[in-house]
Amino acid sequence: MKIDESLFLPPAMVAELIAEAAGRKSPFSMIRIGDGEALTMAQDTVRSAAYVREHGFLRDAGVILPDKAARLMVVEAVRRADLVGVAARRDLPDFAPLTEEVLAYHGLRPAKLCDCCINYALQGQGLLIPLLQGRKLFLVNRRWPVWARALERLYGLRVAGGAIVDHFGMVGAALTAAKCFRFEISLLAAGVPATWLAVRLAAQNSCVALDLGRLADLMIDLA
Repeated sequence: MKIDESLFLPPAMVAELIAEAAGRKSPFSMIRIGDGEALTMAQDTVRSAAYVREHGFLRDAGVILPDKAARLMVVEAVRRADLVGVAARRDLPDFAPLTEEVLAYHGLRPAKLCDCCINYALQGQGLLIPLLQGRKLFLVNRRWPVWARALERLYGLRVAGGAIVDHFGMVGAALTAAKCFRFEISLLAAGVPATWLAVRLAAQNSCVALDLGRLADLMIDLA
């Protein structure tokens, strides 16, 4: 699959899709595929295990190598997500070039695409917070209580609960924790596991699930 930026939904249209799903209380998942996700799907497929192991940042992104189960989970997430953010950059080989390879290898062709930096675009254009106001949130992040306080202090948002996810081995516990809360939107900043969790949370809790990545760190720092 060739990544064509002309097919990317603009931030305003993405915000509209999120608002519609939240208003209907219907499942909606937005995930983002960067270098970490592409490398996870590339394990022993389009790249050798040794090549993937060279990228030490994957542990910080929630992938303890080797993890072929994680590869399958990210592939499934891309197949099932309602909106998939992909990288447009071609100057870095593990972004658009590798993403195209893994999508083709796994036979993936997402129906709706946006830029993988959609998280920053939604926030930067003032579109994100209005979508969250007046709704109960569920956070998935290593520091979710700190993130919750930042969201309340900065924007007056309400957080119903959250779960800590450090790696793929913790995703099951996060799904179980989410069953204990009532919420309309889940915000995830949990590295590569956020892809699979967003899709599963959306289906399990009939909610909107948004992979916001490092935007969570920026919010925490602002607070």
